[in-house]
Amino acid sequence: MKRELQDYYKTSAESFQYSGLDRIGRNKIHKIMESPFKKSDFFNTVLEVGALFGNHENFVKHSYDSYVKTDLLFPKEVESINKDKKIISKYQDATSLKDFADDSVDRLISTCLIVHLNNTESALEEWKRVVKPEGYLSIWVQLEPSLFLRIVQKLISSKKDTKFYKTNFDEHVTYYTRVNYYINNIFKDCIIKKRYFPFRFLSWNFNGTCLYTIKKISK
Repeated sequence: MKRELQDYYKTSAESFQYSGLDRIGRNKIHKIMESPFKKSDFFNTVLEVGALFGNHENFVKHSYDSYVKTDLLFPKEVESINKDKKIISKYQDATSLKDFADDSVDRLISTCLIVHLNNTESALEEWKRVVKPEGYLSIWVQLEPSLFLRIVQKLISSKKDTKFYKTNFDEHVTYYTRVNYYINNIFKDCIIKKRYFPFRFLSWNFNGTCLYTIKKISK
């Protein structure tokens, strides 16, 4: 199953998510996630959960001492370190960050991962645990199932696309309204800012995105 999921995500990234107009849209989303930060900003430790193919790291404009990418689809027995860029790839469950102490991460990044997790509430609580006071969480939440996406799947999907969409929905097990509820509850003592792409009405009805920037307040 692990190999099948690796192939699915690779196909997803290359054939669907990062080609044509979809590529333009997703690149814009990555840039929006970085818009609250400046090139002059510095974060000691950045943690990206569910990173896999590392689509976001190239958009990060601030500096850092270490950038840790985690995913359950990384090889369990190998920890990959790029010393020049200070980037570490390691096997780690995003819902149980056992290698990270409380208040140990300056910024946590999640790109379209949360919709894949059954235990939404405990995952968000775990992410909050590892982020330092005054640290940030950047969370990308896909708005599904949209009217546009359902129409596209029904009318113009080929057999190959249909198989992809089935896997997509098998993997996307929770939706924006649920995620939004838990974020507002778990981070109620933090500063939460939301931005919709392209904007709220179109986002909800045409398979858009809600981007959260959360600043954890000092204890």
